[in-house]
Amino acid sequence: MPRLAGALCAALLSLPAIAEKADKDKPTNIEANRMTADDVRRVSIFEGGVVLTKGTLVLKADRIVVRQDANGFQHATATGTPVRFRQRTDPKDGKPAVWMDGEALRIEFDDANERVDLHDKAWVRRDQDEVRGNHIALDQRTEAF
Repeated sequence: MPRLAGALCAALLSLPAIAEKADKDKPTNIEANRMTADDVRRVSIFEGGVVLTKGTLVLKADRIVVRQDANGFQHATATGTPVRFRQRTDPKDGKPAVWMDGEALRIEFDDANERVDLHDKAWVRRDQDEVRGNHIALDQRTEAF
């Protein structure tokens, strides 16, 4: 994998907002049938059976496009039929860690604004709680969705 492609994968480091904090320090691994990188345009594309793992996070998609802006922030769009993810959360308020699962036809990651947006047939489940809709926004700063 070209070095830029590895650096651009940082956009996918913190899905979702209330993920296990230790995951952000883990290496990101991406498996795909095809990968192309354009260092000049700062774009990497992973296609075909894409599986991203980082700590407890597992994300599966048909395609992930990662772009880096002029300020070094990453923006990524994962598409699939559907895109699925699973990740363990940190223990909170004396409660044990739980698993968070979700899916959507498109998931967008905005590193600059610390947002993850799930679009089209989206749902997120954390323990017994579930949210469904055409658009679910996860704010990483406030840990709200």
